[in-house]
Amino acid sequence: MSLPEDVRLRTAVEADIDAITRISNHYVLNTAANLRLRLFEPEEWRANLEKQGEDFPWLVAERDGRVLGFAYAALWNEREAYAWSVESTVYLDEAARGAGIGRALYSELFDRLAAQGFVTVIAKITRPNDASEGLHRSLGFALTGVLEKIGFKNGQWHDVGVWQKDLAERSVPPPLLRPSEDD
Repeated sequence: MSLPEDVRLRTAVEADIDAITRISNHYVLNTAANLRLRLFEPEEWRANLEKQGEDFPWLVAERDGRVLGFAYAALWNEREAYAWSVESTVYLDEAARGAGIGRALYSELFDRLAAQGFVTVIAKITRPNDASEGLHRSLGFALTGVLEKIGFKNGQWHDVGVWQKDLAERSVPPPLLRPSEDD
């Protein structure tokens, strides 16, 4: 499935924060896909973009100026030995699901991460979530473990699957990491 012609991918900017907040809060309010219990505030996303946007790609998909989804990478772990590993996240507006937008966002994100020198991408997926697990599996992720009954939301305990994808072969020494580049 290819990206619809009228959808464009680009680097996220501060003007996208309200849309990012709206999309992510849908998942907080209506699903267990995001195990957060309180809504995101735009200021949180703004601070995250400002703090992480220079080191990691943040992308949006838009149609006619409306943000349909976003994907970003963040530090997996603060210990220096994990510098070549990142965590990835993708969320779509409900109306944009099933159109190949999540796949396109993730593919562009992974291309950018590989160009920066990152080697491993980690994703955490609340289970069950067949759509997200299928997307990750189709993009080369493998389930490496399950944290059982780790989060409590919507009246029940949830498992979280830990998924891993290699972006490059490991080298000794590892590659030098480069900053994230805008479009």
